[in-house]
Formats: sequence, structure tokens, C-alpha cells
Amino acid sequence: MLRKFIPRNYTENLSSWKLGDSELSIATQTTHLGLIRSVSDDTQANIYERISCARRTFYGLTSTGLHGSNGLQPSTSYRIYSLYVLPKLLYGLETFVLLRKHIDALETYHLSALRIIQSLPQRCAKCAVYLLLGARPIEAELHSRTLTFLGNIIRSNNPTLLNILTRQLSVKSHSSKSWVVYVRDILLRYNLQGIEDLLVNIPSRDSWKASVSDAINTYWNKKLKEECSTKSTLLYLHRDALCIGSIHPLWFTVDGNIRDTRRAITKARFLTGTYMVQSKLSRFNKNTVDPTCQLCQSSVENYQHVLLECGALLTYRKEYLCELSRVMTYHFGKGMWENLSKDVIMDIIMDVTRANVVHSMQLNTEQCTYIERISRYLCYRVHSGRIFLLEKVSRGKRGPSGS
Repeated sequence: MLRKFIPRNYTENLSSWKLGDSELSIATQTTHLGLIRSVSDDTQANIYERISCARRTFYGLTSTGLHGSNGLQPSTSYRIYSLYVLPKLLYGLETFVLLRKHIDALETYHLSALRIIQSLPQRCAKCAVYLLLGARPIEAELHSRTLTFLGNIIRSNNPTLLNILTRQLSVKSHSSKSWVVYVRDILLRYNLQGIEDLLVNIPSRDSWKASVSDAINTYWNKKLKEECSTKSTLLYLHRDALCIGSIHPLWFTVDGNIRDTRRAITKARFLTGTYMVQSKLSRFNKNTVDPTCQLCQSSVENYQHVLLECGALLTYRKEYLCELSRVMTYHFGKGMWENLSKDVIMDIIMDVTRANVVHSMQLNTEQCTYIERISRYLCYRVHSGRIFLLEKVSRGKRGPSGS
């Protein structure tokens, strides 16, 4: 069967198209070089197709361990995602003028995938989801590819492409939906050279990619860190240690086994403020839930209470707190650990990079890594003990028959 693609804005009656005695089937959509061309909204069609393709690729990699707590460590999973899934998600989109609704659709999938990799819940702040892995938002990835594509056009020896680019610059207004105007706005956003300047002083491939990467990373680092500063749930997260392109010690210190991955995931929930304790349940339920610790009934159950104070959990944390005390005593001398306030100890447990800077501890990388591992064990052991004891309390309330 022959198919004829209808050009956009084609108004003639095509119902009588025939080849001999055979009537031609009219196609409203076709695929060229992996991109959908449609008579209606081909941008939207391509967005849906890219997301669908990325989702299939992600699911296809599940058997390799590309998922949460039962898979590879998140740093490795993110590397696989960046190499195999992200290119599928963004293929060819640098040639489109994307609206906010298109970017939001891509962002929703991208953010969901990063949450799955880190086993973080939906309520986790977006900025933490990105910065713990050192990942860019999808908008930054799109802009990087678009500006790289612009550099390829400018460096090309194709006079037709360069003539089109020059013509578009001269005739299109700022309100136009032209790709050139779209790219010009991106350049302005990141304080990069304008297209006119680039045509005069053509940068090399490597220098242009480096300039684009630095500008985009600087912009989004600042934006995401500012967002972190507004999130009360990220109280213990050391924002200055977070950087696009750099994985947080929480993830890169994880050993290559499932058990250690689970320990790190538990600590990640403490660090991002998504681990549920009674005080959070009370706040989420508008104080209809009692914030008091169900295990010791002595005070409000918050993170400090769970990790340092709850008497019912003493046996679960004692070993690891003793090890932290030994490490700090060895480094700073006797009496140092005993004189630390609980706030400082919480900083050490939750994010040693923050304690190292805020409290001027001057721990080296090896010591920080070791403390990170101890705190990971501590959080997981306390979490496991808490769940076990809460189940006992729940069974006691139900009675022997479970009624």
C-alpha cells in the first residue's frame, strides 16, 4: 500500500487520490529518522513517544539491577540510566521548540526514574533527588543538547544551513516561535555569547561544550541549592557539598551489595526528611495523631529522639555510637565526644560533610568515609529495631487473637 504524507496546512481535497484503480491511503503521521512527523502537533507526539521509549528501556534494564533497594547501588544505577535511558528520552528533541508543558511531561518521568533509583518517596524534595546523585534537571539536559546542536550548525561547512540561520536571525521577532529565537533565549538565560557573535568567532567543539556545560551547571547548582535552603525537611543536608556532576558521599561510599544499598536508602530517608516518625505523622494529620514515641512514651518522637534518645532503642544504637565515639576520640583526644551537644552529634550522623565544615572538625576524606559508613549502619539498625518493636506493640494492642 502506498501512503502519502500530507503537508501541514494542506487544504486541497485528497479524498480522490488514486494510483490506477487503487485508492491511496492518506497518512496523517509518519516516522523519519526516529522522529514522528504529524499533520497536527508533532512535538507532542514525539514527547509521548520519547517517554514511552525511555520507559521501555528502563524496564528492560530492571533485570540488570536498575531499580531501588533490591538492585545496584544508586550511583551505578544512575550511570546506567544516563548512558542508556536518558539518550532514548531526549533523542532528537534538540530540534524542537519545546513549551513548558512538554518540558514538564519529560521532567515528570525523569524525576520519577531518579526517585526509583534512590528509593525515595514522592514527597521527597526535587532538589534533593537531583543533587544527591549530582543529576541535572531534564530542562538543563535539553538545553545542553540544544546548544551543542547549535554549535554543530555553526561549525558546519554547509552554506544552506548557515544561510537559513542568518536569515532567521534577521527576520524573526522575539515573539516568534522560530527555533532560532528559542535558542537565542536559552543563550541569554545562561549568559552565553549570542548567535551573531558565535558566527563571527566560531568556537571549537570542545571549548563550546565546556562553556555550555559550565554555564548550565552553574545556573542549576545555584537554583537547586536555593530551593534546598527553603525546605525544612533538608535541615541536615549540607548544601555546599552538593554539586551537579558530583555524587553525594551517601551514595558513592556504598559497597557493591544489596544489604549496604538498603542501609544507604534508609539513611537517605533520614537525610531528606522523608523517614516517617510520630512527629511527622502528627503534622501531616493536623495533630490528630499523637506525636509521642510509641516505644518509650517519654517525649516527642523526632529524628534526634529515634537516633540518640529513645531508651527502647538503646541496644540497637549503642554499638555504633561507641564506634563513633572511638573515632572522634582518636582524632580529637579524650573528652571531646562527651562534650559534644546532641545537635552536633546529629550533624555527624546525618551528614558528616556538614559537620566537618559547620563545626570545623577538619576530618580527612578517609575519616569522613568511615564515619559515613558507621552512620549508615546506625540508621539502618535503629530503623530495623524500631520496626520490630512497633510490630510487637501493635500485636500487643490487638491481643493474642489479633482482634
